[in-house]
Order: sequence, then C-alpha cells, then structure tokens
Amino acid sequence: MSINVILFSFTALPLGEIIGIAGVVAFLLLSIGFLIYRRFCRIGTNHHLYHEAEALKEERANLSISQSSPNLVNECDGKEGIRNTVKRSLQAFRQSTLPTVSERHLTFERSLSHKLDLSNVEFSVQSLSQKSQPSIGKIKPELYKQTLTDETKLEQSCGKLYFSLRYDMQNEHLFVTIINATNLPAKDFSGTSDPYVKVYLLPDRKTKFQTKVHRKTLNPEFNETFMFNVSCQELNSRSVQFSLYDFDRFSRHDLIGDVIVKQDLLDENISKEKFFSFDIISSNQV
Repeated sequence: MSINVILFSFTALPLGEIIGIAGVVAFLLLSIGFLIYRRFCRIGTNHHLYHEAEALKEERANLSISQSSPNLVNECDGKEGIRNTVKRSLQAFRQSTLPTVSERHLTFERSLSHKLDLSNVEFSVQSLSQKSQPSIGKIKPELYKQTLTDETKLEQSCGKLYFSLRYDMQNEHLFVTIINATNLPAKDFSGTSDPYVKVYLLPDRKTKFQTKVHRKTLNPEFNETFMFNVSCQELNSRSVQFSLYDFDRFSRHDLIGDVIVKQDLLDENISKEKFFSFDIISSNQV
C-alpha cells in the first residue's frame, strides 16, 4: 500500500523534478564508485612498494657487506616514505659494492710493509751519501790549468810562414823570398781571409816591400822575392820582420801576426839560400 502511494506521488511530480532527482542519484553513485576505485588503487600501490622494499632488504642481507643498512620496515609509513626508503637503499647498495679509498690505501701499505726491507734501503742511501761527500767543495786545479793551456795555444796558433834568405856578398844584396803561409786564422764573416805580407828591415823600417793580396784563402801561396841593399857591416845589426795582414777594402786592414828574424840568424852562413819556417805570433804577444 505504501509502495503504491510512493509510486503515485512520484508519478505525480513534474518531469523536470524527476530528471533532477535522477541526476543527483547518479552523481552520488559515481562518486561512491570513484572513491572505492581510488582506495583499491592506493592499497595496490602500497602493497607493490612494500614488496619491492622487502626484496631489496633480502638482497642486501644476502650480500652481507655492510651492517649499517637502513631499517626498511620501520620507515615504510606512507607512499613518500616508501619512495625515500627505496632511493636510500639503492644508494647504499651502490656504495657498498665498491671499497673505499682508505681501505685500498691500507691494503697497499700492508702489502708494502711485508715486501720492503727498510733497513736495506736506509743503508744504501747512507752509503751513497758517504761516497759523494768527499767531492763536495773540492777544486780540481788541473781543469783550470788545461783551460789556460788551451787559451795559450789559441793565441799562438796564427799559422806558419815559410820563407828563405840569401845574401849576395859581392853586390851586398839581401834576398828575401816569401814562399807561403798555412793555417791562417779567418778574419772574414765567410770563414776565410784576404792575406798579404809586408817585409821590413829593422830597426829603422825605411825600406819595406809588400806581396800581392790573395783572396779568400787561409793557405796563400806567395812565391815572391824582394831585395834589400845591405852592407856587410850593417848585416849584423839588422833584423827582418814579416807582418801578415788581412785586406779590407772598406776599413782598416787587420793585423794577423808577425814573424821576426833575429840577428843571430843573419849571422849564419846565408851565402846560399836557406829555408825557414816560423810560427806567426799574434800582435798582442810581439
């Protein structure tokens, strides 16, 4: 009877109100269904994350590398807590698989301490220092002596001059023949010289002669003869000087060196041609 009354009263309502009531009922049903679905999804997600955390916990326990792993069960409070726990567990797992730097250094030092004998190393270093100690501060004069000797040789090594002397007593003529020179020093930038020779009678130098200039050579061949008028009485007081020069067209000629034939050589029997070879002495030694 009551159901019929309700149906009669419901049918008596206008169509617009019936549609509004039906929409409200449908909205309520959909809301209830969505809430139930969301609840089930959250439960499923939490259940899945919980199983992942349990799996990581078991894997870490099997490795037995570090005892300082975080407690996964106590921190699984809520969805964010589970995610943070999983991240920290992954980081701890990666770090625990590699040894730390300090552990590797300690292992290396222990291996070295077993292999090295420090007493032997210390003894060898001490023996080396004792060997090198006597040479500290010691001066070797022979080195400086050798250097000075080499410098003296360089100053005197101006080459050699080859010449001949002959005196004609009947005509009172002194013949001087300049043959050649060897191993002259280089005076030009090209590594050669342009040598020529001047010859004098000392001590007055009133009479002098000069050879031709030979271009770009350190071993010139002169082969020139000069004649001086000298009496027999003067011959004993005379000396012959040869001066070698390097010719320079645009500046002063460079003196290479000199050769001086003393009086005692002229006192010898030079009525026949006599040949000589003298070292050319640099100008600072004459």
